[in-house]
Amino acid sequence: MTFDNTTELSVLERAVESSDPGATCELGWRFEHGKGGVEKDERHAFKLYLRAAELDDPVALNQVGLCYSDGIGVKRDRATACRYYRKSAERGYAPAQNNFGWMYLTGDGVKQSDKAAARWFKKSAEQGHTQALNNLGFCYLRGAGVPQDVEEANRCFQKAFDAGLLEAAVNLAANYMSGAGFKVDYKRAAELLEKAAEAEIPSALTNLGYLYKNGLGVEQNGERAFSLLKRAAGQKFAAAYPFLAECYEYGIGTPADRDRAMSFYKLAALSGNRSAAARYAALSSSAPSKLNDLLSSVGRQAEERVDFSVGAALEVRGAQERIAAKKEELRRRKEEGKGE
Repeated sequence: MTFDNTTELSVLERAVESSDPGATCELGWRFEHGKGGVEKDERHAFKLYLRAAELDDPVALNQVGLCYSDGIGVKRDRATACRYYRKSAERGYAPAQNNFGWMYLTGDGVKQSDKAAARWFKKSAEQGHTQALNNLGFCYLRGAGVPQDVEEANRCFQKAFDAGLLEAAVNLAANYMSGAGFKVDYKRAAELLEKAAEAEIPSALTNLGYLYKNGLGVEQNGERAFSLLKRAAGQKFAAAYPFLAECYEYGIGTPADRDRAMSFYKLAALSGNRSAAARYAALSSSAPSKLNDLLSSVGRQAEERVDFSVGAALEVRGAQERIAAKKEELRRRKEEGKGE
């Protein structure tokens, strides 16, 4: 049973009273967003989703999981979110399968497992869920839960992009920039990023800004670079901070501003960028103490963090380099073992 915003609220409420899970979810959605003739009330929305979930409806089970995951109308509880995602996923609901896979990938609310994540992404992707295809592609790119296969990763990204997921265009572009499964092609990367940047996807804005800043695949344009990076930073996208800081430091597309440069280097450092921490210290009058303070706050764990929800080219390249280094270390150990 489906409804639109012109449906009389009384008709919808009668359907809810008749225990129609679709109607109950629809009314819950209206209260969650304050649309369709009702005022926003997330707590009431959650109660309606829960009521539909008690009817064993997979869509409602997934919605309850989302509420627990994001704290919508109920206290955030990722472990409980996982239980609802699992129930919905086991009933074959593709969005829930993707959500459950994501929780396994991040270890959020459930014991981290790359294999379980990839398995659920596959189930969802087989039903054509575009975000699951994108996530599965990153699993193949990283060798997370599946054998590393860059070509298969790119096939997943391409399928997701062809189906309309612009985030997948960012991942494809990142691989064109880093040469992962493709010949390095900055022009093709820029074409893909332009499409995603129209939707204000911060990783697309950042990578496209990087290309314009350095004249890679496009004619160098400092003002365009600065505009793109500023828009990404405005969404608190940490990968944009060091590039925007460089624009302010060197006057790329904007008047040079040492104070603003330092502020964005600091933000980048606190997000885990040790090079930015060093640059911040270099611009500071008390460099040694500033550097030590920032490096201690950044920490090793932040330095090695990879954000697998986006395809920022430098992050992807860093992940590939770490994978290659780990494989080389294992190979060397085997060789040393044979020598003994």
